[in-house]
Amino acid sequence: MRTEDRILLAVQHVLAGDKNAFREIVDAYKDMLYRYCLARTGNEERAGDLVQEIFIRTYRALPSFKLGKQFSPWIFTIASNVLRSSWSKLKREQNMAEKLFYPDDPEQNNPETDVLQAETSAELLQALRCLPHELYEVLYLYYFEGLSVSEIAKTLSLGEENVKSRLFRGRKKIRQTMQPETLTKGIIG
Repeated sequence: MRTEDRILLAVQHVLAGDKNAFREIVDAYKDMLYRYCLARTGNEERAGDLVQEIFIRTYRALPSFKLGKQFSPWIFTIASNVLRSSWSKLKREQNMAEKLFYPDDPEQNNPETDVLQAETSAELLQALRCLPHELYEVLYLYYFEGLSVSEIAKTLSLGEENVKSRLFRGRKKIRQTMQPETLTKGIIG
């Protein structure tokens, strides 16, 4: 049985009152969601907390899930919303921490300096963190989770042309900030 079919069956069981069936959903998505949150926050503990919040919201929202739809875009929509709602709090905390630890070092608050010091996919992740959220989430879902343009459009409730535009703008910004030798390795095209 395909993963998507197993997930839809688990959703039906949860909706019928079998709370234990939710474990199938957790097992199928916990790693992907953790990577998604970790890439955005750069903090393992916070990523774990966000994944828990995503599953709590997913469980509560299951009655609104339409069984004829794909589950992956739906759960990533919830993940994106959780990240958005925590984004301003995260930025405030990060800015406060940087000011506490590096009060006299203006280079510490310069994302371009951070990006130029990193390499390979770690460099790409760092560069992605410097992007506005709407560009970050499209690039992350496309390159790191392998979602198609149409799946991203469904996940983020955008038109496909809007997704393509954000991919284009995000790639352009990444090219401006990343080292030329990293780009020639073909990390981002």
